[in-house]
Amino acid sequence: MPRSLAILMKFLPDNFRQRLLPIILSQGVGLVCGIMGVQLTSQWVDPTDYGYYGIFVSLIPLGAGVIYIGLIKFTSRHWQGDPDPAGLLQQIFRATLCKMPWLGLASVLIAALAAPNHQVLYGLLFFVSAYLFSLTGLAQTALQAAREHWRDLGLSAGLSFTRSFLPPLFYYISGGGISTLLIGFFSHAMIGLLVAGSSLRRWLAWNPPPHRRPDLPAQYTGVRFIIPAIVGWILLGLNRWLVAYFFGAEISGYFTLASNIGLILPAMLSMIMQQYYQPSWFAAHYVSREDRQRLLRSIDQIALLYTVLALGLSVVLHAVLPLLVGSVIGIKYQAATGFVLVTGLSTIALSLCTFYHLLLLSAKCESACTKIDLSGAACLIIGSLIGAAAGLEWFKRWLIISPAVPWLVNRTLARRALLLPA
Repeated sequence: MPRSLAILMKFLPDNFRQRLLPIILSQGVGLVCGIMGVQLTSQWVDPTDYGYYGIFVSLIPLGAGVIYIGLIKFTSRHWQGDPDPAGLLQQIFRATLCKMPWLGLASVLIAALAAPNHQVLYGLLFFVSAYLFSLTGLAQTALQAAREHWRDLGLSAGLSFTRSFLPPLFYYISGGGISTLLIGFFSHAMIGLLVAGSSLRRWLAWNPPPHRRPDLPAQYTGVRFIIPAIVGWILLGLNRWLVAYFFGAEISGYFTLASNIGLILPAMLSMIMQQYYQPSWFAAHYVSREDRQRLLRSIDQIALLYTVLALGLSVVLHAVLPLLVGSVIGIKYQAATGFVLVTGLSTIALSLCTFYHLLLLSAKCESACTKIDLSGAACLIIGSLIGAAAGLEWFKRWLIISPAVPWLVNRTLARRALLLPA
């Protein structure tokens, strides 16, 4: 680090220097890489190929987001303060191996549905990529829970770089083809895991205490979180799947590129807020009704601030889009600009659902998560299905109003569960 920068860092508040600054830098790197990735993709990649690729990428979270969701939630909730991090890492890794047959079965089914003519290659790439990203997600969750934000910055930056550049570069060098995009994504997954392993080296060298670790709690290794996780996974990919089904692969390519543009700012803002506030929400104890009301007020304030800022950023981005065509967005992807605002608003809706899920986890109301998450998700899923069936314009109109759903449904039900007398 340059001497002048090191001197400047000493004058910054510790909380800003150690936590908020690396979180902001992480999202900033993701923003820059995302913009450059959009530029390369929109110039080099055929929209139809990109549509198929977008479907593959949307399926990958089945690993970390569904099959291994309990382990990720356990890591997020219990990593901080564990006296034996090396033992915990080994225990979590063994638990991922136990769940691997479920990922294998899911890979076979997905390959049969999504790529019936290339089941072996598609299924193998999906299985390995999904597992690698699950391990990387666990590593990143541990870093964030331990407030190791500078290490998390290195991992996030590496993931942003390889995700944005490797698939389009592989496509360009090889002369095209959907398989080269998939191999580029697989390479991104491999490099991500290597960087994740390096970021955990301080805990891998930990000298564990001489006692046997207790088993992982059953609620995190069983099926408690599976159904809401499946619904959440469907929510993440549903809009891409509906566009591909109702409107074809080419429109799906435009929608995928628009998603990569539209989600950047709302997702970046959501990640900054959640990474900054979540450790303090989880670290506190909420025993009395007054404590829970204080937690609710805190999350309401952050969720409202997020909504206002994210909506403002999405509208500003929509206004400047015509200036980006030909420079950031290739001419052949000009049709994607009509989807950018609606994909941003859809991202806002999903992020708001997460805020009220965190509310319940912070107050240790895990048992209420399933009903509340499913209620909000059902509204979003049914709305998207009806909108897509009615036509492209109706689908876009639904996505525009979708951020109202978590405020009306998730927040209302979460408040009731939080303040319900014991």
